[in-house]
Amino acid sequence: MTVREPAGDWARSTAWLGGANIVRNIAMLALLLVLAQLASGEIAGRFALALAIATPVFALAQFGLRNIYLTIRPRQTLPGFIAVQTATGLVALAAATAVSAVFDPELAVTVGLVAIYRLTDNLNELFIAPLQEAGRYALVFWGFFVFAVVGTGGPAAVFVVSGSLDAALLAMAGISGLTTLFAFGIPAIHSAKQNAAGRRPTHYAAVLRAGVPSGVALFVLALITTLPQYFLSATDGDRSVGHFAAVLYLFAAAELFTGAVAQSWLPHARRLRDEGLKGRDLQRYLVGTSARWTAAYLPLTTLGMVTAITIFPLLFPEFPIRVEFVAPLALAILLLPTLYFFTFAIALMNVYQHNLTVGASGAVASLAACMLLIPAYGIVGAFWAVAAAILIRTTAATVIILRLLNREGTIGPEGA
Repeated sequence: MTVREPAGDWARSTAWLGGANIVRNIAMLALLLVLAQLASGEIAGRFALALAIATPVFALAQFGLRNIYLTIRPRQTLPGFIAVQTATGLVALAAATAVSAVFDPELAVTVGLVAIYRLTDNLNELFIAPLQEAGRYALVFWGFFVFAVVGTGGPAAVFVVSGSLDAALLAMAGISGLTTLFAFGIPAIHSAKQNAAGRRPTHYAAVLRAGVPSGVALFVLALITTLPQYFLSATDGDRSVGHFAAVLYLFAAAELFTGAVAQSWLPHARRLRDEGLKGRDLQRYLVGTSARWTAAYLPLTTLGMVTAITIFPLLFPEFPIRVEFVAPLALAILLLPTLYFFTFAIALMNVYQHNLTVGASGAVASLAACMLLIPAYGIVGAFWAVAAAILIRTTAATVIILRLLNREGTIGPEGA
């Protein structure tokens, strides 16, 4: 069976959504850069630790609702998804703040402010789905671009004037809330209403059945990069956490781009699935797609590493990229295309429960690697812990999806 890729539309949506994902996270990186330049490494590390505490909790609370909205059958309307996302976000805000209050009371306010930002960001992630479905990719990019500019400049100015990290984060939370409402929420609701034909009212039980395993998978993916920071904080101090977090943005940038590629691919894959692509035909298509993107990542990863080694000392004099960091970072990045295409295929097949197995494998691998490597090798061990967890997670996703597709038939429409 021959499958034709919609090269023009895929390239256009990837460019807009990939750019949106990059600028979406610039505010965090830029604020870390401001703190590293104007304050101490300890304050930058404190900010990174607050992010590390809040991020996994909100990854779980995200429930993967953007992908579920785009893939669930039968298709369902947006208001129920907004209600679920808001409720899970509020629970996550309370949980992250409470946990930090118990274990580090001095960090509780900082974590709470970061959590407010993460709540609005989760809503943004959901609102992208109807905008993406309506082809409004440019609006997504420019919405995040505005937030990157204002959400960086505003908090940075507040920090320069006040010298207070919490005051800067309060400004960022307020700016993020306004962006969520006006740049994403209102346009997304309008687009969803225009494309509501054929959608049923939200079936909350079905959304939760899909959302819980998807949320666990996202939680573990976030934990893979944040768990090493907890160990580093205990063994090496906040400065090492800041160093690790700054360099890890290289992996984060690659992950954001890969996520945009896979998100852009998902509507096309859903159409192919609806038209009958399944079984070994879909298996060959997935393997070929991930292999081509992995091959493309080889020169890009090499170029990115060389560029980063050159530029990083100028941006983060306290946090250089050491040669020992390169191999684990490169390995983790090169695994991303396979990880994302195969885990998105699990959503495509509406077998969301398998995300629990993928997530559990990554969690066990991450914890074991952190316990074994970080006490002995410090920050270098932390990067190898990330690479090991990504490898195990990718292997689990690959085995699961290939076994599922082997059980399906191979009949599908020629030339789809």
